Amino acid sequence: AMYARYYLDTKDYEKAASYSDEIINSEAGYALANSAELMQEEFRNDNGTEPILQYYASQNELPNGMGSFTSASYTEDQGLYFAPYYLPSKKLLDNYEATDLRLACWFDNTVKIRNSGSYIENSGVYVFTRFLGNPALYTTQQPQSYQCVKPFTLSEAYLIAAEAYYFANDAEKAQARLNTLQRARAASASSATLENIQREWTRETIGTCQRLAAYKRWGLGFENRTAQAAALLNNMLMVTGSDYAERNFPASDSRWVWPIPKSEIQANTNLKQNNGY
Repeated sequence: AMYARYYLDTKDYEKAASYSDEIINSEAGYALANSAELMQEEFRNDNGTEPILQYYASQNELPNGMGSFTSASYTEDQGLYFAPYYLPSKKLLDNYEATDLRLACWFDNTVKIRNSGSYIENSGVYVFTRFLGNPALYTTQQPQSYQCVKPFTLSEAYLIAAEAYYFANDAEKAQARLNTLQRARAASASSATLENIQREWTRETIGTCQRLAAYKRWGLGFENRTAQAAALLNNMLMVTGSDYAERNFPASDSRWVWPIPKSEIQANTNLKQNNGY
């Protein structure tokens, strides 16, 4: 799995596809979740069949939490409510079909939201709940966003294979890998264009910290993160403006590459600081 990711980043598509297929065709028992129940076992209960590597966690040995996505809280008088730092954009949500298991299992528009000290019931605003946490790891009634860390998964192997075969000009295999993942998630099978493969990466890896690497690999910037209409109607839950929801971040921006720490440059004077810093 590590080699497959490495060779995709270095654009050695033959090897990236080969290592991905080694996972996909293995007899280790890996299988894609293809129902709401299996998605719950996979992404909430840490008891699925997709992880190639899954780290151990318990109430005594907890991983880092992902609570900033949801900021879910529980009180006796309010019950469960959310005060998230992050709300999905309209553009992201529009990527999913209504039947897509990922939309149903990773997003929720029926929750109570707190904003500026007030509570909004039935706002219709979608919050991101993929990392609400494994209940077996909760130490209180409050969701704590603790889940077993899964650095490598079967679904990523399908995405890598689809992209690698596309760039290797093997359209048939690219489409086969892409469509297998789409059908498992109850999404419509699409043609294996680069745009469709990129869209599937977005749908599948949302929240897993892979988007930065993908955009750098594709040489893309981003723009047009229009807010959900319901978020704008409900006491301005979204911060708008050119520095926030309407931020334009072109691929040429120097901040796609991070600065070299000053201590590293002091230790090795042969190093030259990256542009823009």
